[in-house]
Amino acid sequence: MQDISILIKKIMLRRIAFHVLCIVFMVYNLAVSAQEAGSVTEIGLAYSDFSKIGLTCRTGKTKSPWRLNALYIMKSGIDVEPGELEKEGLETSSKSNGLGIETRLGREFRVPISENISFRYGADLSFKYIFYDQNVSRQQQDTATLVFNSNADFRFNEFEPGANLVIGFCYSIGSICIGIETLPSFSFYKNNSQIDETYDITYNDVTQQKNYSISRKTDSDGYRYSFSFSSTIFSIVYQF
Repeated sequence: MQDISILIKKIMLRRIAFHVLCIVFMVYNLAVSAQEAGSVTEIGLAYSDFSKIGLTCRTGKTKSPWRLNALYIMKSGIDVEPGELEKEGLETSSKSNGLGIETRLGREFRVPISENISFRYGADLSFKYIFYDQNVSRQQQDTATLVFNSNADFRFNEFEPGANLVIGFCYSIGSICIGIETLPSFSFYKNNSQIDETYDITYNDVTQQKNYSISRKTDSDGYRYSFSFSSTIFSIVYQF
């Protein structure tokens, strides 16, 4: 079971590495092709929702550049050593980790409001992928002769293509541009999850041991939409 989990992680990491290389290649080509009269190239950092950070690139005509955002969705691992949650003979150990990537490719149009401020609007095509893995182990001794052990592995991954509008503002200070934008969006998602549980009950000693194993798989899909201002991206870029 652990070997399968490790293999799945390796496959997911290889996929993410492939997407990262593609994004780097695209950014390089966009930057090279933008060195024309009346054009602009901007490369910098983007940040959203306290858990997403990545790169943003915009290139093309000054008032209507193409745009590419690549954000990483990170989930911190949680390690709880046995005994920290001990209660009535229960010891728990939990480990979790997750990784995701969100890319958006589109075009925006800029309308100057003042010398330093511009209004931006446009649209993107988007794609998001998330992988999450958690392992929880428990041990409980109900009596002097009964020991109950359980182990649960939970794996989840989701694909989500979609589209969004772009509404925002940009404030320029020399070659630095600070931006804020909201992204009303519509997307289709498809995910699957799997839970593998094992139970080990020991009576008196190991000669009276019982083992149980349960595996559950769930697949789901549907639509998501957001027309509020909750999805906001902050960016700071350098203009070439």
